[in-house]
Amino acid sequence: MDRERRGLRNRLRPAWYRLLERSPRAYTAYRRRRQPLTPIVTAESDLVIVGYPACANTFARVALLHANPGLSLASHAHSWTQVAEATRHGLPTLVLVREPRAAVLSVLVRFSERDPRQELEAYATLYRRTLPFMDDVVVADFAEVTTRFGDVVERLNQRFATSFERFAHEDEAATARVFEDIDAYDRTQFGDSTKRQTARPSTEKEAEKARIRPLLASPGLEPLMKECDRVYRLLRERANAGAGE
Repeated sequence: MDRERRGLRNRLRPAWYRLLERSPRAYTAYRRRRQPLTPIVTAESDLVIVGYPACANTFARVALLHANPGLSLASHAHSWTQVAEATRHGLPTLVLVREPRAAVLSVLVRFSERDPRQELEAYATLYRRTLPFMDDVVVADFAEVTTRFGDVVERLNQRFATSFERFAHEDEAATARVFEDIDAYDRTQFGDSTKRQTARPSTEKEAEKARIRPLLASPGLEPLMKECDRVYRLLRERANAGAGE
């Protein structure tokens, strides 16, 4: 019954969320009031991290805090409004992006009550609305964040004249501690279903992805998938340019 209620809530939420998102200030104020534990952007944030779920948001947040204890990070709102508010306040902003099929599949595996169409719409909306702010943010692709995050931190420092400590991705012990923290948090949230709903890779998740991947190839989703591919390509180009590729 809990899953059914969550499914109904997730089907009804997008329409009024989209209406509220038309005003970044109103949306941000609402999220801050309703979800006080989610680190929503404020004028005092040291850095704002924005990305669709499964784009290494958790890894980026935990790694930054490991290298920079006490840093005030806004993250995990998964909304373009956070980019708008961050740039309005002149805050350093990191936009994370991942190939849409991989990102959406990861979300559908972790949260089985989610609807593929709504997730593709959420992906397309977040990044399409983010495109006008590209000159004011640093964009990093999933692969760079999860393998060379120190380089991402250096780009942030160069772009925003900040002095964040570089995360030592080449230090296996440091990376292991980040994953330990992620695992510990997941256990508090998901209990016995951690291997399926964890924010990090797992064999269970990969097996389930193979099973549901055909859903995203259905003809009815083709226009949405093309739009997701379009916005991903534009952001990936910006990420590659910033990384010097």
